[in-house]
Amino acid sequence: MNWWQSFFDTHYAQRYLTDINPSHVNFLWDTLQLPVGARVFDQCCGCGRFSQALQLRGLMPVGVDCIAEYVDRAAQLCPRGSFACADALEYVAQPACAGGFNVNTSFGYSPDDGQNRRMLESAYHSLIPGAPFVLETGNFARVLSHFRPLMEEWFTDGTHLQRHSQLNLRAGMVEQEWIFRQADGTTLQRHGQTRILLPREVGQALTASGFELVEMFGDLEGRPFAPDSLRLVWVARRPC
Repeated sequence: MNWWQSFFDTHYAQRYLTDINPSHVNFLWDTLQLPVGARVFDQCCGCGRFSQALQLRGLMPVGVDCIAEYVDRAAQLCPRGSFACADALEYVAQPACAGGFNVNTSFGYSPDDGQNRRMLESAYHSLIPGAPFVLETGNFARVLSHFRPLMEEWFTDGTHLQRHSQLNLRAGMVEQEWIFRQADGTTLQRHGQTRILLPREVGQALTASGFELVEMFGDLEGRPFAPDSLRLVWVARRPC
């Protein structure tokens, strides 16, 4: 079993996969520019919050995620959509969609660049010629220059999160231990890792998968990209 199949559970979803920023939805809507009724591919859809928001604007979401409980939740939120519990590295939407996106750092979980690229190749084959694709991940230029080995977060229910990070430069990975200490004294621990890919390297992965690059942003609100941007957003397109 891959590490993300145990990392992404109900506990994580309740804290990170429920709220949505309306400006992020606006960015996707304005960037994809799809007509009402078009199929939109939500790769690594989680619990379907972006799919739901775009469905409310008239699009037909098609989502995939490997976490069964997330897919069930997405299907409940989006009764007019189509969702599959499958490996996003392999899943190809049929029929192909008019646009797509992969957001919230769902790309780059493997130290094998070829395996990571398979996800982008599957996205490419899930889209019709000319379709736009939005890929959002962390900006590792900032991660490296402002590296913080410990980050902490407190939640309204009294839970305290400590996220311990280390750079494995030999493997090209950021490795993390997430420790949730709940108000009742229970401790939950999760391990995660993400490939260190600079903006140019993410762009190269997209082009190697068949996409052409359109524009780069610093977040899902459309701010220009800068070395200190918290996020990296590549807008690409499947060539006609």
